[in-house]
Amino acid sequence: AGPSCSLRRSRSDCPVVMMARSFVVFLFTLPMAEVAGTWHAFNFTQTVDHFSAQCMKTFQQRYYIDDTHWRPGGALLHFLGGESPIGMEQLPGMYPWAAQVAAKSLQALVLVTEHRYFGESLPFGPNLSFSVNAEGCSGGLGLLNVEQALRDFVAVAASVKAGRCQGCPVIALGGSYPGLLAVMIRVRYPDEVHSAVAASAPLGFLAGGADPFGWFRIVTDATAALDDQCPGAVRHMFSAIRHADASALTSQSGAALCKEGLGEDELRREAEALVRTELATLAMSNYPPQSSPLAAACRRITDALASPNGGGGLGAVKALLLTEKGTAGQTSAPSTSPQCISVSAQRPAGRAGSVDCIDRTGCGGGRAGEAWDYMGCTWLRIGIATNNVTDMFPPMPWSEEWVTRYCARRFDSSPRPDLLPARFSFAEPAQLRIVTSRIIFTNGLRDGWSAGGILESPSAQLPAIVMPNGAHHSEMALPSANDTEDVVEGRHAILMHLEGWLQIQGVASLGQQPTLLYGVVPANLEMAGAAPGAMMPVLALSAIPGILIAALAIFSVCSRRTSSPAPLTSHPQSVGGNQEPLLA
Repeated sequence: AGPSCSLRRSRSDCPVVMMARSFVVFLFTLPMAEVAGTWHAFNFTQTVDHFSAQCMKTFQQRYYIDDTHWRPGGALLHFLGGESPIGMEQLPGMYPWAAQVAAKSLQALVLVTEHRYFGESLPFGPNLSFSVNAEGCSGGLGLLNVEQALRDFVAVAASVKAGRCQGCPVIALGGSYPGLLAVMIRVRYPDEVHSAVAASAPLGFLAGGADPFGWFRIVTDATAALDDQCPGAVRHMFSAIRHADASALTSQSGAALCKEGLGEDELRREAEALVRTELATLAMSNYPPQSSPLAAACRRITDALASPNGGGGLGAVKALLLTEKGTAGQTSAPSTSPQCISVSAQRPAGRAGSVDCIDRTGCGGGRAGEAWDYMGCTWLRIGIATNNVTDMFPPMPWSEEWVTRYCARRFDSSPRPDLLPARFSFAEPAQLRIVTSRIIFTNGLRDGWSAGGILESPSAQLPAIVMPNGAHHSEMALPSANDTEDVVEGRHAILMHLEGWLQIQGVASLGQQPTLLYGVVPANLEMAGAAPGAMMPVLALSAIPGILIAALAIFSVCSRRTSSPAPLTSHPQSVGGNQEPLLA
């Protein structure tokens, strides 16, 4: 994974890693010719607002199908789109282990659906979708939320099933933010989604139950494991930025930032954010560890500091952000100007857009970055901070009050961070076993998002697969000779659970009852021609449960009157013991 694609502008420009921000959907490097031809692109006429009786508008939502491994009786493997555009060039590297290995094992049809407000799936077109002067059915970002996105995914999958694989079980799959969506779609629509794979899904951050300093502590520890000199070198970089003036930051012998009219303080703040988010991105792709992009970045940084001509701390910034291949945020004139790192290209669009955005690991540039920034200012809590004690980054506090101020300035929005944990029952991980089943949680412990991951199985039907050497959904990469044993075993465990659940589903479907209809009397109870009194035995039997309930109620009242009162106690955790819920 080369650093030329790690800075965030348009992740569609990057063949290795697709990022519009930081709950990253990683794309793994694959030869394009091998798989590009297996995908077919379609548009679905989607409802703009699923929950309004007045807004009847529609838009075109982009989706893709790969039927290479599909066989009758197989599953529908639905990759849920996230906070990045999904074009044909990204597809070969999107969860390739699931698209090729798991799909073959499950004989699955693979469906990829782009998330609303990203890429070409824009409810009101490229301009009105982001207008600050429109709202509701007229335009703007107001219909960018999880509930609308989940309903989009259900509608697309239902259409594909009707046309290609009627009755096939749907397996929702996603990594990072799409991993969160995979959990929530299984909770919200258990009749539509048979099971789910939630890779690197940081539910704890959304629930407010994760250590804010955990994310960058994990990054720092992972960096030190690669090179014990790297954390100190990174601190040296940040110190150089804090003490540099605008001339040094924009000099080719310094940090090589482009001259874009930014003030000195603003330039320092954005330079720090660029370094922080670049290291965050590289850390998420830190697998296999010793040959990862983060390891290569550490070598560039330490080499720049050690070299007499390396330029010191600012030279290390340049070595990190601008290599001989350039970056997604570079600008250059072919024969007159050297390359430089563009801050403006990395900024989310919209009012007061900044690289230092609501998501401290990065939002991404342009409209996609703006959309992700907005989601963090409405329903998604992304509580991440640094302290320069347990991590190698300058102190950066986080609080709900800071979020409120930021979001008011940026979008005039009022965050509602407790909405999703309450609606989908993940304020506490144990709650999930009460409301859902058949969700696989995977986490690599070298991934910062694992600080908010589910690392212990809430139940046998909600298994947690933890990989000490794994990074950000790295188990979704194609198998290689460099794989660590824990990641290999993790992939096997995913397939084992899915195949077992699908076999149970297949056996259960053999004994399905005929469809029931409202107002249709069963044949054995039809009144026409029945002898007088023929209904009595049935009615008498049907009354027995009611009589028993009434008798028990009377007995209970009498018992209370004849016994001394006892104090009321509550033991919510003892209800049901450790029994598995009977869930769809």
